[in-house]
Formats: sequence, structure tokens, C-alpha cells
Amino acid sequence: MNAVRTNGSAGTACMSCVVVVEAKLKTRKAHTWRDVCQAAHQRQQGLWTQPASLAGIGWQHDRAAAKRFKVTGSGKVVARHAGKQHMNEKMSTNHKRHLSSSFVLSPGDAYAAAKELPYAGVR
Repeated sequence: MNAVRTNGSAGTACMSCVVVVEAKLKTRKAHTWRDVCQAAHQRQQGLWTQPASLAGIGWQHDRAAAKRFKVTGSGKVVARHAGKQHMNEKMSTNHKRHLSSSFVLSPGDAYAAAKELPYAGVR
């Protein structure tokens, strides 16, 4: 039989999972010893399964970033030039055409954009 540890009003836990329980209690203050210990034992015995509502959950894309950045086949991040929304009358045709093209982001900006696009395959 496992030894039981008492932690004041927080409840009890067996000594076999005290380390796991203490780590969880530091990160999640709402749990009690009993809740965390019971969940740990259910996982060990194969009684705990992932709820159907959590199945298939992954990283979410930042939809705003997905609309602004694209990743090329070689893994570079490209974006559109800024400054072509309004007040274009005084721009030359060549300038407006240049703003219509896309450009490769600098490594620092590409890193920041890639964090918002977890499955984009940025290299």
C-alpha cells in the first residue's frame, strides 16, 4: 500500500506521485492533492482517456497573419508592399507597379511571422 502524505487543508496524496503532484500544484493553484493524485493514478492504470472535445486539437493559426504572409516552396516568407491603398494619384506608374509585387521578409520579421503560422513550413 502506498504511503499517504498530508498537506494541511489541501488534501492527501500517495508518496509514489508526490513529485508529479507538487509540480502540478505549483502551476495550477485550483487543483487539490486529491484531484491531481487521482488523475495521475487513472492515467497510470489506463482508466483516463482524452475527452472527445479535446481530440484533434492543435495549434491555431493567426488568421490575420495568414492573410498577410505566404510561405514559398523554399520556405521563405513573403508579404505585400505597403502604401498602395489610397492617394496613389501622384505616384508614377512604375512606383505603383513595384508596390503591387511581393517581397521577401527579413530574417527577423520572417521569424516573427512564422510564430503566427505554426504549420506553414518556414525554414
